[in-house]
Amino acid sequence: AEPEQPEPLPAGNDLRFEQVSLRYAADRAVALADIDLDLPEGQHVAIVGESGAGKSSLVALAMRFFDPTEGRISLGGVPIDRLPMEALRARIAVAPQDPHLFAATIRDNLLIARPDATPGHLEAAARTAQIHEFITALPRGYDTFVGAHGHLVSGGEDRRLAIARALLKDAPILILDEPTEGLDADMARRLMAGLLATRKGRSVLLITHRAAGLDLMDEIVILEAGRVAERGRPQDLAGPGARLDALITQIDGAARDGL
Repeated sequence: AEPEQPEPLPAGNDLRFEQVSLRYAADRAVALADIDLDLPEGQHVAIVGESGAGKSSLVALAMRFFDPTEGRISLGGVPIDRLPMEALRARIAVAPQDPHLFAATIRDNLLIARPDATPGHLEAAARTAQIHEFITALPRGYDTFVGAHGHLVSGGEDRRLAIARALLKDAPILILDEPTEGLDADMARRLMAGLLATRKGRSVLLITHRAAGLDLMDEIVILEAGRVAERGRPQDLAGPGARLDALITQIDGAARDGL
């Protein structure tokens, strides 16, 4: 629900979870438990864990699609349930794990994020998302119709289009939910390197189970069964026998390639 008496928007964009727990329904298991998470303004933080660990639930909470069962989430020091939801969501751009593409052209799908974007803006975002060359190779380029629910593009391509769309929004906080899923290791590395270089000095929350880009993070938080199992700098968490190495080797099969 919208707050009855919204508070003024904060100047800062620090995103903080304090002792946050989430249960989607009374008869369901806890999805997140006692989560403490800081995304200071300008920092890059990764959330790593197996499927079902609770990573995507963090996105739902940050966007107020749900409110936490316990604990507090704040933006710039103000609890987000006291901020107008439209204003809160204007501060956060999300490239979701399962993006929706409308039955329209690639150009129209990108312009949803920024209706006044120029062709140069579209190209810059698409290049960063490693999708520009794919688009220009199509017979109608940016004016190619993607079909209902984007069925004319692959999973990796629709995810990169969603990343370009999120970049066009140019919000202070960017959340990337499994951005490299469906990409080979080389493309995943190039995508993450380009994204993080573009976002230097601006906040990024990376949700992933793959190695690409983790070495470029300021902090990595490992989730297991909805709880924080370990956290630290990449160089402190990686190494033979480490929990992070074992997790990514199990899922990605290439831990040493990205860390």
